[in-house]
Amino acid sequence: MLSSLIHTLDEAGKRTEIYRSPDGTRVLLLPHGGRALGLFAAESEENFFWTHSALSSVDSARAFYESDVWHNFGGDRTWLSPEVDLFFPHFPNLDLAKYRVPRQLDPGDYKIVRMNGGVRLVNRLTLSLVRSKQRVELEIVKWVAPAPNPLRYERGLKESRRLEYAGYTQH
Repeated sequence: MLSSLIHTLDEAGKRTEIYRSPDGTRVLLLPHGGRALGLFAAESEENFFWTHSALSSVDSARAFYESDVWHNFGGDRTWLSPEVDLFFPHFPNLDLAKYRVPRQLDPGDYKIVRMNGGVRLVNRLTLSLVRSKQRVELEIVKWVAPAPNPLRYERGLKESRRLEYAGYTQH
């Protein structure tokens, strides 16, 4: 699944980056949206994260990314609060049909920066708050680094073939 997901995203024009931790965990990073889109154990192609079914083929991925809908393609995303100030432009009307994700937040304009054995996704943006009418400048930085298996000292688990571990820390 990892290699086919990378291929699909590449063909759809979405660059990816793989972070590999010392234990073999692979984190598939997608600057479009600033997400960890995939989390894979050392010897596995199975993604621990949900991804949108549109990413199962190149044609459907292209159509999805070319659409005007919010690109909720899955993975580990960042959400800001309070939602009423950011996602409901007609507040106090809370009609979900009017719910909007600001494009400068998602997909944003994330850049990948490698440093100190980790990877950072960085997005600088300006958002308008609905209730106060203020504009706020933000810098969202997501730093991906290793996370040792919390069960690594448990007896008998190393021999177990039933458990797989993949993890990362995000700051």
